[in-house]
Amino acid sequence: MAKQVTLLSRFKPSERKLIRSYQRLFGKDNPDARVILNHLADSCHMFQSTFLGSGERDEMLFQEGERNVFLRILTYLNLSPEELLEKYHEEEDVEVTDENLV
Repeated sequence: MAKQVTLLSRFKPSERKLIRSYQRLFGKDNPDARVILNHLADSCHMFQSTFLGSGERDEMLFQEGERNVFLRILTYLNLSPEELLEKYHEEEDVEVTDENLV
């Protein structure tokens, strides 16, 4: 519980209500949380490189923006990418390596 108090203390009081809503929505008691987080992780390029080559700068920046949104959700849930894989991600979809945690 101390970990959550530390998380909430980093945010303004107005943001704390939002964070608690994210935590309820994506809590382990919600059976849809795993499905939705897996979909968002895949859609937001969480475990794949967004580097597309030197001529694809705009698309790469767009994909990094998508990734940033998902990282914000993880922050609200007080999860690291490694913890996401352990708790939510379906093992058959992603092989855990040092490369896909960058």
